Amino acid sequence: MAPTDRVAAALADLDRALGELRRRPKPRKPATAAALAKLEAAWARPLPPTYRALLELRDGFADKANDPEVIGLFSAGELVAKSPVMREAAEWKQADPDCVEAKRGLVIGRTLDAWTLLDPGSARGGELGVVTIDSEYEVVKAADVAAYLAACAVSARALKTSNEFVKATKQRAQEIEQQGAQIMGVTTSAVSPDGRVLAVLWGNSLNVFDLAAAVERDRSRYAPCTHWVDAIAIAPVRVAFSTDSALVVCIADDGVAVAFDVKTGEPRPVPAAQAIGATVKISNRFNRRDGIRLP
Repeated sequence: MAPTDRVAAALADLDRALGELRRRPKPRKPATAAALAKLEAAWARPLPPTYRALLELRDGFADKANDPEVIGLFSAGELVAKSPVMREAAEWKQADPDCVEAKRGLVIGRTLDAWTLLDPGSARGGELGVVTIDSEYEVVKAADVAAYLAACAVSARALKTSNEFVKATKQRAQEIEQQGAQIMGVTTSAVSPDGRVLAVLWGNSLNVFDLAAAVERDRSRYAPCTHWVDAIAIAPVRVAFSTDSALVVCIADDGVAVAFDVKTGEPRPVPAAQAIGATVKISNRFNRRDGIRLP
């Protein structure tokens, strides 16, 4: 299949996948011949066939105007001008000179968590591989731009599935809280950012419930309590999760905090304040330690 046909097919599938996420991008006009020639001159090499085909079909691409999560590609004009994004790209490359792909790669785009580059080190038949490099300098490779677009479509559909899962587990957490047994005193609870865990404080005890078990396995109405921590040293009044959902943090009225591993309940160092991202919800309900069964 010709490069233009491959890229057009991949774009059509990506548009469908983004449409399911309600992230359909604004239409982009094709790049002009002058812009393509200027880019080739700046790079001192011909554009790879699939990348040229992309620019001839669509000059730049973002799944959301100012917040690209799945895909974000700059226009040909942005890649040769001394624009703020290209200055940022240069600074990013200097931040970790040991990343070979970042050092030699030709930046073509950026998402919220990764840069996208053409890799001259993987040249084959006029094509260049595409690499995405995230904030931890983890590298993911695709054979060419058409393969990269196809991978983005897969990511979009995976994100949709993940969003639906988080929505389902958060709904289950609300049901659990509404049906939980009333107790004396105030209980605080929070759902992890990934929607898989509910943490509940009962006095000085932390209870962790597996929401995912009920949603993933058999749509059960039962959410098992995986573990609990008794007699926390501080008198916690709030509970929150780290942004990566790995830690649950109990916070006292004076701001003193302790943290525990979500999977094991073992004590862990308290993360920085900016790494605690879940909203804390106040509730007057508590659910049994041996699990939660809705009526």
